[in-house]
Amino acid sequence: MNSAPSLLTRFLWWAGSLFAGLLAGSGVNVALIQVGVWLFPLVPSGGGDASDPAVLNAAIAAADPPRLLPPFIAHAGGTFVGALVASAIARTRRSGMIAALQIGCLFLIGGIMMVRALPATPTWWVLLDLIGAYIPMAAAGWAVVRGWKR
Repeated sequence: MNSAPSLLTRFLWWAGSLFAGLLAGSGVNVALIQVGVWLFPLVPSGGGDASDPAVLNAAIAAADPPRLLPPFIAHAGGTFVGALVASAIARTRRSGMIAALQIGCLFLIGGIMMVRALPATPTWWVLLDLIGAYIPMAAAGWAVVRGWKR
């Protein structure tokens, strides 16, 4: 009898690790965004509804750099945790690396969509976020798990 896992088993492990990573990473992202907004509000109280894209665009355009740090931390932290979870669930080191990078790419797509939805975001922040928060943090999450699975 062949002891190698079937194609279906491998697919289910991959899909499960990806789903768990997306769920965990998204949860961390949302939690860190909420804490950041509470500590460093982008829209001053009485300044309008933060869920309105026009109000949020105006607030981001006028924000000083420390107020833009919490979203970056949320994006990087969510990607790191998502990649860590996906890589930890994956069955092999190679599939863990692939799952972690897929999480990084999916979060990067979300970051690109966010930048397109909020065009007033400063260029320096867009570059920092898109270059530093997604793929490098996914690789870091995989590297942590790789150290555990030795």
